[in-house]
Amino acid sequence: GGGHLISQVLCLKRDTGPKDFADGRPGRRGHRAGATMPENGARRRPGGLISTFVFLTSVAAADTEISCTAAYKRDVCPLHCTGTIANMCCANYGQTAVMMTVPSPWHARAVTARVDQFQRCTGGEIRLEQYIPDFCRGEGFCGGFAGLFEVGLGALEDAKGASVYDAYMTQAMDVPLLSEFVEDLVPRIRDAPELRWGDVMAQVRRANAVGSKQAAMPFDFDFVNYILRSDLVALYAEETGRPEPRTFEELADFGEYFMGRDLNADGEPDFGFCALNGAGPAGPQAMLMSVAAAKLQYLGTEQGSFFDPSSKDAEPLVDNPAFREALELTRRMWMASLDSEPGGWVFKHETAWLEGRCAVYNWLSGSVSLVTNMRDVGRCDGPCEGGAPFVWQPTKPDGTYLPPRRVFPPGSETVYVRELGEMRRCTAEIGEGVDEDTHVHCPHLDAARDERGGAWINRVPYFYSAYQHASVSINAGAPTARRDLIWAFAVFANTEALGVVSQNEGPTYLDPFRRSHLDEEAERWWLPPWTRANYEDMRATLLWAGSSANVLPGLALDDRDGFEYALEKLLWQYFLEVAPCADHVACKCAAYEGGIGENPNCGYGWGDFPNASMWARARAGHASLDEDGVVSALVDEYRRVGEKAYGAGPEGRLAMANAYRESIGLPRFASEHHESSSKHKKRHRRLVKSLYIAAGVVAGALLLAALVVGGRAVRRTYAKARTLEIQTSAVVEKQCDEARNRIRNFQAPFVAVPASVFVELGGCQPHEQLRDENKLTFVDSVKDDFFNNYLTVFVSHQWLGRDHPDPKNAQYKVVCAALRDVAKQSGRPMAEIYVWLDFLSIPQRCKAVQRLNIFSLPCIASSVDVFVVAAPKATHAFTGEACDAATYRARTWCRAEIFAHCARRGVDVMFYATEKGLRPMFPKLRWRTPKASARRLPAPGGDGDVTIQTTSTKSVTLDAPAGTTAAVAGVPASPPGATPSPRGAPSASFEMSPSVAVEASPHHSPAKASSLLSPPRIPRCAPCGEQTPEALAAAETFRSCLDVIHGQLTCCGCRHPAGQPCDREELVLPIMGLFAEIYQNRRGETRDIYDALMEGGSVEYYFPKTFEYETPFGQVLTRPLFGDLPRAMMDLIDREQGLHEKKRTAYVIPGADTRREAPPLEDLPSRTRTFARPRFFRQQTLGSHITTSSRATSRHSLAYVAGVRSLSISTRRSPFGLILAALDCGRRPRS
Repeated sequence: GGGHLISQVLCLKRDTGPKDFADGRPGRRGHRAGATMPENGARRRPGGLISTFVFLTSVAAADTEISCTAAYKRDVCPLHCTGTIANMCCANYGQTAVMMTVPSPWHARAVTARVDQFQRCTGGEIRLEQYIPDFCRGEGFCGGFAGLFEVGLGALEDAKGASVYDAYMTQAMDVPLLSEFVEDLVPRIRDAPELRWGDVMAQVRRANAVGSKQAAMPFDFDFVNYILRSDLVALYAEETGRPEPRTFEELADFGEYFMGRDLNADGEPDFGFCALNGAGPAGPQAMLMSVAAAKLQYLGTEQGSFFDPSSKDAEPLVDNPAFREALELTRRMWMASLDSEPGGWVFKHETAWLEGRCAVYNWLSGSVSLVTNMRDVGRCDGPCEGGAPFVWQPTKPDGTYLPPRRVFPPGSETVYVRELGEMRRCTAEIGEGVDEDTHVHCPHLDAARDERGGAWINRVPYFYSAYQHASVSINAGAPTARRDLIWAFAVFANTEALGVVSQNEGPTYLDPFRRSHLDEEAERWWLPPWTRANYEDMRATLLWAGSSANVLPGLALDDRDGFEYALEKLLWQYFLEVAPCADHVACKCAAYEGGIGENPNCGYGWGDFPNASMWARARAGHASLDEDGVVSALVDEYRRVGEKAYGAGPEGRLAMANAYRESIGLPRFASEHHESSSKHKKRHRRLVKSLYIAAGVVAGALLLAALVVGGRAVRRTYAKARTLEIQTSAVVEKQCDEARNRIRNFQAPFVAVPASVFVELGGCQPHEQLRDENKLTFVDSVKDDFFNNYLTVFVSHQWLGRDHPDPKNAQYKVVCAALRDVAKQSGRPMAEIYVWLDFLSIPQRCKAVQRLNIFSLPCIASSVDVFVVAAPKATHAFTGEACDAATYRARTWCRAEIFAHCARRGVDVMFYATEKGLRPMFPKLRWRTPKASARRLPAPGGDGDVTIQTTSTKSVTLDAPAGTTAAVAGVPASPPGATPSPRGAPSASFEMSPSVAVEASPHHSPAKASSLLSPPRIPRCAPCGEQTPEALAAAETFRSCLDVIHGQLTCCGCRHPAGQPCDREELVLPIMGLFAEIYQNRRGETRDIYDALMEGGSVEYYFPKTFEYETPFGQVLTRPLFGDLPRAMMDLIDREQGLHEKKRTAYVIPGADTRREAPPLEDLPSRTRTFARPRFFRQQTLGSHITTSSRATSRHSLAYVAGVRSLSISTRRSPFGLILAALDCGRRPRS
């Protein structure tokens, strides 16, 4: 129960700490009760009455069982029943309630510290169960703060499901998630005067409310705080003549001044700022909004800093000089921080600061309080533990210790006047003597704090609510008795939290959240363990923040995390060259070598292998985005998240604007529709009544006529609908046949160049130039003997420019090296190796022939012997994007080529060509080899044979030298049907790098063979047997390469100029043809690739019915893509294989057909939605413009666009659906 948890929490060994740090360092250096003071300046525990009470309570807890007998009530209850539970002796005896808590004892201490006393007084049991994510169950607080950040998701899962817990302790950021499932505490608060609700600081209460609902009781208070090294402030003044920084500009100068200097006499360069990192959801946006608020908000909280509260469109306050200045300052401070260093939370948030390695400590108030009271700043020869003496400390001129000081958050001398669109200097003065052309009145200034040398500083405390770590919500679905028990306990713990927030009962991140925590009577709880100076600094800043009318509250909108993460993602791209990255975690992890694989906690902002060269470039001014890029992208991201949370269009933006206004204390926008007077309302009601009567009479007459006509209409329209269904089904069947024909032969000749010619070109040259120079070889059919006589290499790559694929020859160089390696390892002369590469093999000028070649790509990629991907690290000449193997795999056409080759040839002959040579694309999958056959080819040189193992997918491998047999990943040394090479024939073996080389059979000579041209081994992606993390990662990469349709396309980024078809549409029939082969052999040679498709998603995922097509005008249309083709193809093959005789259902949604010309576009209204609808030509293919309906009530719905009308047909053939569809179609003739 709770007592056992308390003993675990309070007795953590000082030398090990909690297991929640990625770098393996000890946990927080707290003290057990009664610990002696080390010689190095760690704080003492208080004595006197407080210690005596804690001691007596602990003794009673250890020695007394809860029995609630008369003797127990007489002797034990008086020891425990104090405060709000003074009259509750054994009031809850026998009752039990369960609360989910955050997994960190430093955040849960306000609750855990009061469980035992409450239980021994009331007799009720409060069971506290820590939330630990499933992926780290049994490992304590694994992975940094994983459990702490995800406790809200765990609570939400329980509240929506089993509802095991009666209450949840989460963070304030999670309270909106739970609002629907937890009790509104307002009625209970009204009936509990002993709670003294008004004593809780207003901003703390607000952070735990959702609208008018008080969804949680708060136990913490956080806003952004700062500590400065006093000795460095003095040194700064001495060397520069500048005073202590009070503005963010001055703070950035201060941090940059000390960046790289030795600040603790250890001979190592140190840092300007400590504790700046991307921890959890806080990251750089907490710093950015602190700076931005000081420049955007000077009239009070109601002025707002995130969005313009006067805008009904919720316009973000980002495209203005104030926000741009904040961006620049945030980047300056981040570049002067230790965020570029390896290490975990302990190093970045405690050790570096306590060892004197930073000039400024910046984080939330709870962390500032904790690190202030851990010990004095100083460096020891080893760990500063167990009384180890300091070898260095910051000192005064007389040699005594000079402690750092917490300071008021910096501010800004200039603020943004929105009406004028310009920055003005703040002043507290009004009237004569004020230059109104350069100054603006700021009403929330304090002369003693905010004025210096005639300059006024606007300060705004930022209540970053994502880090109020202790909020208790009561499950609305729990039994009443349990909810009452939780409420009584929460009131008691909340009103008795002073001993916890003052750190008397152990180290904690929790701040004083009540005003009474900081009044004169509370001083005895703070002094000690706090020094007088530390206490006064903390008290002054917290009381100022708690009473200020110019605070910036945390963003309190639906999907608050979405807004936070969108901003953080863009800030990392503004700091570093990490783009492209899908989200904030990917951006952070891109700054570490090896990514998340080598730095599992990079998502929290720390890891062991930061990319030093990337940080060096960043500090030199290089990043993925500039200020304009951040501003532009942030407007789009905020709009996207807002539409997701509140809906699209003016109504959604108005709802979001009203929600933001309410969060900062403003009323909602008034409705625009008002009745002019009560007289008008009465007249309106009379008119409506008259209309109802008239409508009833007319409706009766019409109903009679409808009954007569309706019967005939039903029969006629049903027949029309049935006819249309038959027509569209025929189209689907025709497309299935055409898809299978598409991949049986080339649509245009296969064009290749000898490798001996290719390596002499000096760079990639266009098709037309090589054609005119007679350097190309043309092959008309896949059955041509050319493929039996020569080794063919397919080179796949990502274009690095707009007009030329390889402007700097980065890819050309690695391809040449790869070809030489292939020639050397296979024993083939370069003249017998032919290279296919799109720029030289596909016409660049004749678009008609070019399109036929593009249609042939899947067939070509699946017909060659070796598949090589040119993927050196390079930069795109036009976009500046970093390109490598990862960006290659993200491209749709590249994935299509991979898919085509895998479908027929497997993966063993697929390689990356990089600066380091050839390496397998999928090196560590578990393989299974299909049945092999053999064929003979003339060996290099013409005097002998080389046996080439092949399968139905035509993959090949050359045998090892005479007398040896390659043993490849379990492949038999002599496959059935293989013909051995004649003795003395020239050998053809490979000897690759260790990652590619394959051991020879032990029964033969020790010469090495390779899998470069080995029989195809189809990957089995499902984990089976012993799978290493590398193998699982390779399987996941393989599955992503099969996801062709969801890759990136240039045509989509350019909005399909002139309304041309999307490349996704071009791929439909070839991909379906390949899928037909996979499905047809799914129990044989292609079993594993079929399983990979099924494990990676589903047929509907890999081959979606529709897709979103964006026109050149920015309008988004829903167009058909695969339609019913996948299911129809599987049904057709099942019938061919005799699995069933008849169709399972009617397939009436054809796939895309791009043989038509691109249609002109006209903007016409639709009954269901507004979009630009294509007006198709007469020669359109039937069914090629069918889009999936969004209605979820029918199994399959289709909208057949014909002319300017729509048709919706249910494939369940329900009469009602068919009738409506045919009526709609029959109103106008089809064009």
